[in-house]
Amino acid sequence: MASRTVTLEQVARHAGVSPSTVSRILNGTAVVSDDKRQAVEDAIRTLGFVPNPVARGLAGGRTLSIGVVTQAIDSPFYGAALRGIEDTLGAAGYSPLFVSGHWNPEEEARCIEVLRARRVDGLIVLTGRLSDAELRALARQLPVVVTGRTLK
Repeated sequence: MASRTVTLEQVARHAGVSPSTVSRILNGTAVVSDDKRQAVEDAIRTLGFVPNPVARGLAGGRTLSIGVVTQAIDSPFYGAALRGIEDTLGAAGYSPLFVSGHWNPEEEARCIEVLRARRVDGLIVLTGRLSDAELRALARQLPVVVTGRTLK
């Protein structure tokens, strides 16, 4: 059985409100009557609407994802750190995108370009071989956290 994606417009039609009202209610920015809010919540429940995080992120100028450059995803050393990052980001409504640089500066740079192409909202770099200058230049373009080393 094929799944059917319920759209924001369908929720609005079912609730008898505009799509922008549904969007503002979902984002918590709407000042609406309790009746309208209840109608939207009922429509969401009845239709099984699930907000699309990619669409929400693009509409708000954010992807709600953070790129994480580790050196080896399967390393026991990085495993605990990756789990902590995943738990902390998840609690804040963000999703991590993990990539491995394998202690190779060219591979790390390629990984960062992949993450930037996906429009991550920030980066976490766990140690690595990229130069301090490269990391500083990157930090001028988007938020970056570097662990396991001191930048000079």
